[in-house]
Amino acid sequence: MAPFPQTLVVQAGCRIDWCGGGFDLWPIGHLYPGCSTLNMNIGLPAKVTLEPHPQAKWVILKPGGKAEVWDPNTQEFQDAYPLLYEIARSVLENAPVPQWKITTACISPPGSGLGGSSALGIALTHALTLWSQHHGIPHTPIHGETALVNFVQNIEATLLRQPAGCQDHWAAVRGGINLITYPPNGPQVTTKPLSSALLTELRKVLLLHSGKQRLSGVNNWSIYKRTMDKDPQVCKALTELAGLGKKFQQLFHQEKWAEILALSKQEWDIRKGLSEELETTETQDIHRLCQNLDPSAWTRVCGAGGGGAVLVIAQEDKHPEILKAAKLKGYQALPYSLEGQPLYDLKLRDSSVPPVAHPALHL
Repeated sequence: MAPFPQTLVVQAGCRIDWCGGGFDLWPIGHLYPGCSTLNMNIGLPAKVTLEPHPQAKWVILKPGGKAEVWDPNTQEFQDAYPLLYEIARSVLENAPVPQWKITTACISPPGSGLGGSSALGIALTHALTLWSQHHGIPHTPIHGETALVNFVQNIEATLLRQPAGCQDHWAAVRGGINLITYPPNGPQVTTKPLSSALLTELRKVLLLHSGKQRLSGVNNWSIYKRTMDKDPQVCKALTELAGLGKKFQQLFHQEKWAEILALSKQEWDIRKGLSEELETTETQDIHRLCQNLDPSAWTRVCGAGGGGAVLVIAQEDKHPEILKAAKLKGYQALPYSLEGQPLYDLKLRDSSVPPVAHPALHL
């Protein structure tokens, strides 16, 4: 076995969702039998680097290359980055961060609806646990992927003061394409690798950022509360979505990927009935832009909606025109890869070698 490294690197990817967002908010998944969630890891890595240092230091790498340097044992850091602070505090059993340099980075833009903060939480928790185990530092034991998902999900719920879902975490841990169902004994996750047949279908997919950050907690809480209040509009939409969930399960196990993409369009048309806040002026503008260039194109907003990233499904030969028109309007194409990498640490890897992106699907 290779020796434990002086520098530990852990990486987890973000996700897009094809159906069933919101059912992962307990207990909604148990209120609508047959419902399911289908998502896919798309890279856009959240990355954590741990190394010894003369004093405790936390470096936050921002998109564009800007870096912030913090003392992680201060109130100022807690106020600025409560999720990172709370994970470190909880893993280390309320002890201060020792003489470590922790560097965190997430390529996914904040508020994009791609689960970047949860992916970063998964990577950070795993890194801190591995490092503490090796160096004999007291820490909270986290054994297995379910415990890891529950740990980060529960910390998020504590900070949000409301229920938090689990789909982002499972995509980060497992990679690939994931079907989540909700039996009484808790979420069950089935993962498949990104096969050549699936990758062929995904050549139709672009990922654009609307430029407007969304707050998933706000939209999730609105739908959650209206579900608990038995709002007729929400309950009707969720019942229809749960019905489609059964079809998604069948198609997933049969690996009928083209039919899954077609059904996802139908799912999004129903999902928009949950709330008028799922779409924004910008996301609707992206939809019109794409349809003007390709009448067969369709879009769906990622995550809880209200802005952020937008999936575009369009004919591949129309992609250059769509990307050019989107850029002119200030919409950003997000550079994703479809290797579907699961959570991994580089303690046994050459950290200078990044995961290889699928060349045809890397914008």
